[in-house]
Amino acid sequence: AMSEDDAVKTIPKAEKARNDYYLHYAGYAQDDPVHKDILINTGRFSVDEVSDMLEKIIREKLDK
Repeated sequence: AMSEDDAVKTIPKAEKARNDYYLHYAGYAQDDPVHKDILINTGRFSVDEVSDMLEKIIREKLDK
């Protein structure tokens, strides 16, 4: 088992490795908003509100 101190030290290293892997294979940073089609702060909306928003966006796109 890993101690709490070791875990705290390991988390940033694991996150960096994951981000480096993504950057290498995708060609851009995982958190780069330029490569996102839509970002929704789910802390501001309920699941139903997000669902309704996405449904409206998809229906509008399909009608074009």
